[in-house]
Amino acid sequence: MTPGKRAKRLLWLIVLLLLVVAGYYGLVLARFVSGVSEGAPPGIWPSGDVRVLVLGVDNRGQDPHPRSDTMLLLDIPQGTGGVTVGSILRDTWVSIPGVGQEKINAAYAAGGPDLARKTAETWLGLDIPYYAVTDFEGFIHIVDALGGVDIDVEKPMDYVDDGRYDIHLKPGLQHLNGAQALGYVRFRHDALGDYARTERQRKFVQAVIRQMMRPQNLVRFPNVLAAAEPYIRTNLSPGDQLRLGLCLWRDRGQSITQIQLPPADAFREAWSSDGQSILVPDTPAVRQYVQKYFPGNTLGSGGFGGSQSPASSAPVTEPALTGRVSGEWVNFRAGPGTDYPTLGRLVHGTGFEVLDRQPGWLHIRLGDGREGYVSAAFVQLDNTP
Repeated sequence: MTPGKRAKRLLWLIVLLLLVVAGYYGLVLARFVSGVSEGAPPGIWPSGDVRVLVLGVDNRGQDPHPRSDTMLLLDIPQGTGGVTVGSILRDTWVSIPGVGQEKINAAYAAGGPDLARKTAETWLGLDIPYYAVTDFEGFIHIVDALGGVDIDVEKPMDYVDDGRYDIHLKPGLQHLNGAQALGYVRFRHDALGDYARTERQRKFVQAVIRQMMRPQNLVRFPNVLAAAEPYIRTNLSPGDQLRLGLCLWRDRGQSITQIQLPPADAFREAWSSDGQSILVPDTPAVRQYVQKYFPGNTLGSGGFGGSQSPASSAPVTEPALTGRVSGEWVNFRAGPGTDYPTLGRLVHGTGFEVLDRQPGWLHIRLGDGREGYVSAAFVQLDNTP
């Protein structure tokens, strides 16, 4: 065989190998994005930012209604590069649609990821169409599949939890496995409490994004996806997940902005009427602050997520649509569907204001200020919009 033929055969073998590898990675990726997607909305990427509320839940004991232990708002500007990570203080006292005033981390327990998303959306005045959820075990498996992550631990961290999730870390730059990394982002048993913890969460996200984007980690890619799939749920469609990944890959974690929500000068510490330690935000100041880092796509602007319920604190500028219960009674629910918790029953003749209409359901506000959802089949509207 001549040298030219040998070179040509070698070239074809390399091309064939690349095609096989690319096909394998493509199949792994396709299986992942399909496996984690649930009830995904239509793709809505023509313009604007990509905003995802990332929720980490404490699901020990298979609690069907856990609170969210971590809430991060991830923002990737379309086409301009850069990533903004906003960590939400979980004791922030907000209005949860259909529930009333509560800590923001209670929204997940009351109505799952979609209610948590809507609560953050209403409070911040931003369109946040997407969510992604994982739990403690998912976090550990994902970090381990990445091969761990390098973190400069600021201080000694020791906390005895339940044996499985105890925290014991020494200060200094070190390579953390999944369980150690979970302890790092969860620790808040010091003078700064949740303030320092959310700062560590933002620091950790930055480290993970940069590590994932390293070319040498491509060989771990299938293992990472296989480890993550059983523990992640999102309403991102498969196509939108791929586009989000492409945006992150282009940026390579080089331009990450980190903020705390609410910012330090826009809340006060207080106690709720039932004795909870809470953070009462200055909501107008918070909304003004977030516009510096999440410009555009304000709630109801139409840039993302279609029509959304207006913020409960926003003034009504159009004649209110009202109605009343026409049946003997109707369930008053935390969300638009029978899967959402029942908040109570509304009897015949109970009046309400309609905030939003969805297929088969009405988002309403009662005379006492409570918000929730009722089936449209059991009510009668008093007027037309």
